[in-house]
Amino acid sequence: MTMEYKEDIGTVITCGNGEAVVEISPGESCTNCKLVSICGGGTRPSRFRIKTGLALTAGDKVRISVTAGIRIISSLIIFIMPILLMIIFYLFSRFLLMFKENLSILISLVGLAISGLLIYILDKKYAAKIEFTIIGKVEE
Repeated sequence: MTMEYKEDIGTVITCGNGEAVVEISPGESCTNCKLVSICGGGTRPSRFRIKTGLALTAGDKVRISVTAGIRIISSLIIFIMPILLMIIFYLFSRFLLMFKENLSILISLVGLAISGLLIYILDKKYAAKIEFTIIGKVEE
């Protein structure tokens, strides 16, 4: 089974000691995306420090990859977990604790707030562990 990769084009900002700082500008898909207000992807470039054995200089255009699995998992965490926690908190308070519907709805909003906190914690903990790979230079 082959792992699918998503490629982006980035610009080398600085390089040295086997690492390169690469800036990825938002792509066409980012500017057309309706969720741009959530990730900010359509408004500002992102910078990543990537280990590489390639001879690069500042200003080089490079192809960068990250596994599609990482993108899918992060999408699930960001978009599915809040809905799931709201439903779980509502069902728990409504049917197990026998609260009235209005109170159960408020408690489900607490579940939404907790999911936001969990997403923040997961982002801080695992963001540095996502590995990007420089596939090669883009020939102009």
